[in-house]
Amino acid sequence: MNESRLNQENMPVGLLEVLVRRSNGCIIGDDYVAWALRALEANIESSSLITLAGLPARIGRADTEIYFESALEELAIHIPEQKTLLLKYLTQVAQEISAGSIDVKSALDKIHKQVINPLNHPEELRGWCYLWEGNHPDGFGEVSELDFDSYVRGYAQRFLQTVGDNSESGEIV
Repeated sequence: MNESRLNQENMPVGLLEVLVRRSNGCIIGDDYVAWALRALEANIESSSLITLAGLPARIGRADTEIYFESALEELAIHIPEQKTLLLKYLTQVAQEISAGSIDVKSALDKIHKQVINPLNHPEELRGWCYLWEGNHPDGFGEVSELDFDSYVRGYAQRFLQTVGDNSESGEIV
């Protein structure tokens, strides 16, 4: 599949997370190789992607970066600026929370570590930070342990309604 425009429907799961980890400086070479393998399994192909997928385990990040960059270029994948990228990732994780396909506490950890911290705790995301701490999004009082998962799912659904779905833009991220 050598398409000039890839979107979220035909891109293997994991690219957004790889881009976020890369943006935050916590990526390793094996992450790139694993993503390349998933892309090839999804019938997405480019010469650099094939090379990247064939690199040995435990290869260093510096040895894989050039092939990853080349694969993105060959596949015409546009990477937005960091804030846009991280907010897109937050939206993806919120969708997973809403669907019940991810453990709520693990999802909140991802949001806090990969989005809120790198963006220096922006005011508009403070509710997520409070939830990560076990509190109500307004910061007043704790959410009951018994109601926590359903409360966070409801918050994710409300968040998604305010954000809207940007996946129709045709861009991967």
